[in-house]
Amino acid sequence: ETAGSSMMRLEHSFLGHTQKVAFVAFYDGPETRDQKFAVSIGLDDTLRVWSLEMFTPIYSLEVGLLPSRARLFALGRNTFAASAVFDKSATVVVARFTTDVAKPYVATNRAEVALLHAPPGPSNEVRSSRHQLLAVTSEDMVVRLLETGGAHRVVATLPPPPNSLVQIKAVFVLMEPYRVLVLWLSSLEIAVFFVPPWGDSQVAPTPTLVRRFCVLDLATPSGDRELITDKFTSVAADDLQCPPLLDMADPSHFRRIELLEQGKLKFQSQFIVIGTATGRLLFLEMGEVLSSSGVWDAIAAKHRLPGAQPAPFSEEELEGVQGEAALRRHAEEKAALVLPGQASYPAAARSVCLWGRYQVHHYGVTDIWAVGFSVVSVDMKRNVKVTSSATMETVFTTRVEPATCSVMCYSLQEEEDVAASPEALVLGTQAGSLQLVQMPEGHVLSSSTAHSDAVQALDYLASLGVVASIGGDQSVRLWSVEDLTELQTVYFPQQLTTLAFLAPGPEEDTAGGLVLGIAQQACLLPRTRWS
Repeated sequence: ETAGSSMMRLEHSFLGHTQKVAFVAFYDGPETRDQKFAVSIGLDDTLRVWSLEMFTPIYSLEVGLLPSRARLFALGRNTFAASAVFDKSATVVVARFTTDVAKPYVATNRAEVALLHAPPGPSNEVRSSRHQLLAVTSEDMVVRLLETGGAHRVVATLPPPPNSLVQIKAVFVLMEPYRVLVLWLSSLEIAVFFVPPWGDSQVAPTPTLVRRFCVLDLATPSGDRELITDKFTSVAADDLQCPPLLDMADPSHFRRIELLEQGKLKFQSQFIVIGTATGRLLFLEMGEVLSSSGVWDAIAAKHRLPGAQPAPFSEEELEGVQGEAALRRHAEEKAALVLPGQASYPAAARSVCLWGRYQVHHYGVTDIWAVGFSVVSVDMKRNVKVTSSATMETVFTTRVEPATCSVMCYSLQEEEDVAASPEALVLGTQAGSLQLVQMPEGHVLSSSTAHSDAVQALDYLASLGVVASIGGDQSVRLWSVEDLTELQTVYFPQQLTTLAFLAPGPEEDTAGGLVLGIAQQACLLPRTRWS
């Protein structure tokens, strides 16, 4: 009812039930604090829960057959009863709705949550709370960056790719010093966005696209034809020690050594690491990727960030090494290899210069993680290799069974200048069990209990040594990484889609919590519910 008038105004319509709505109740129990809900039951045999704060459905629960003459009664704000007759026998069902287990965290615009990602690696666990971010990617390919400290508000929203056929396969958030969001796309491209400061504004800013590239946009002074016929197959991004410069005949290496000596390049930097179809690992230094766009200088000057770096080698050096005719043929070959959906940005940007490429596997790389100063990679034959980024020497190798998903576990070091080291690889299987590959011994352990369906996603919280898994049985399970002992199981009324641990921090209600994708929102399972 509007102020000063007897007129009623429709605020919102909730669409979801496919048949008559038989019962509606409102719930604002004490554990929800600032969240209020409506609960409805329809003759389509579903109970639906709606957020009255976000105006979105939270989940749907199958409640069984309800005949048309079923009667429903409100027993309280959050308790109701259903009375019906089945096969000449009366049945009464009493149900209680509670949000005490998991509470709404962020909602999407009627699209299921597809990916959750906290900044990779142990650095996320020691950052100040104001830099702890969670990337929430929904099924419509919208990416929302959520500040997990304090009021956990959305601080940036990235609309979906212009081409609806392009899907987001992975997201990486790297805040300092460049403030970038890295997307790994189904078009076998990488897109890098600048995340502008959000301040106290109520309107979430839109990240700015700085560079979008595929393997055809990479360059080496020798103009290697084998490089442009290769394909990106997996991507990781994190702070790493600079890999060695192996080919000293490459003029760019002398330029980089000079920049290192001048302090314009660091011996530790942010890298995008790419696994390829030929078993190589490609290293791209983030400053070089941003500098190749031609627009980074203006962004860096406005926001006081590191400026663009000079190109490691010039067009004249390329022409001197390869010749004008070879360069022209190279450009024609690249134009013929462009895949559907690929769209380099900016169109006139120079090529991204490789820091280095290293033949690590004999088969295509399917999974890759950057952990501390190590790179962990898995190939098509399930060979696992741990490689030191400082020397690019393989320090550990083993072979694992086929898996539906996997996560790298690492040990945190007390010394600030010592990086985390890989500790174990945990694999989820089609049968619902977990397998633990211990490093460097290579021992393989299997969990004694399992999901009743395939494991769909895993995540790891290093500070507690806990692995979380979700399966097709609508449950989340927590395990000790030492021996895969099951610590806790929590069931949900609807299928979970993804999960991510929040970094420990000063906020007691979110520190170490587990964020779960369920239907059209992400909900928070507080650490107090499972620890």
